[in-house]
Amino acid sequence: MQEFEVIESCLKKVINGDTISFEEAEKLISTQDVI
Repeated sequence: MQEFEVIESCLKKVINGDTISFEEAEKLISTQDVI
């Protein structure tokens, strides 16, 4: 379930208007096929 936690944390950052790091964005892309 670690992928979901990464996605959730990134979504919270984006919703709060924060920027996500390139590493976080890369993890989102690599975990997208799980959804």
